[in-house]
Amino acid sequence: MIYFSIPFKSDKTTYHRDELLTKCLMQLDSLEDQRFAVYIAYWGSDIFDWNIISKVRYSINVIDCKHFCSFSSWEARKLIAKYVLDEEIFHSIDADIFIKEGYIEHVYQNVSEGVMYSPICYSLNEEKPIKIKGDKIFSNDTNGWWRSTAYGLFGILKKDWNRLNLDNYVQRSWGKDDEERVKRVQRTGIKIIREKCDKIFHLWHPNELEYKNRPYVEN
Repeated sequence: MIYFSIPFKSDKTTYHRDELLTKCLMQLDSLEDQRFAVYIAYWGSDIFDWNIISKVRYSINVIDCKHFCSFSSWEARKLIAKYVLDEEIFHSIDADIFIKEGYIEHVYQNVSEGVMYSPICYSLNEEKPIKIKGDKIFSNDTNGWWRSTAYGLFGILKKDWNRLNLDNYVQRSWGKDDEERVKRVQRTGIKIIREKCDKIFHLWHPNELEYKNRPYVEN
């Protein structure tokens, strides 16, 4: 089983992120291959419509984090990893990730003991209607870029995740958690498979640089 980990923060100023998460979850439900579950580490108010849980075929588990830890993707992964068995695949994604048919099998083919899969996804840079047809991404304007420097998407066996000893790290800025994880992977000798993958991509959303420039761990 693949366990998808999603950190999610929602409040009255982040309506577009609510929409992104809904698209992400509904697209997962459209896949024929349902060999996965979704865990969401949730920070925020009660404005998100969690009725979507009853509308999908797969298992969605929501962990309410706002009362006992500060928002960060690192905290989300640490919390969710506790629910994953050693022989299962722990896979980190975000609410703005769109997964296409075939990706689930692709993960199973690429993740094994001692091997972490970290795909390079395509990132759309326009707010345009998106249509999926066959193996291609269609929109009114498909301009974008391959996120070759980003390591936030990854799948790894839980027992290899344990070897990285990631629970003793405190995330203090955006993206530094990915850098630290890659360093630890390299030190432990775990292989990283990096390749462009057209079965997973990043949806466009409004720029949040002001938000991301704040300290990641909020005091």
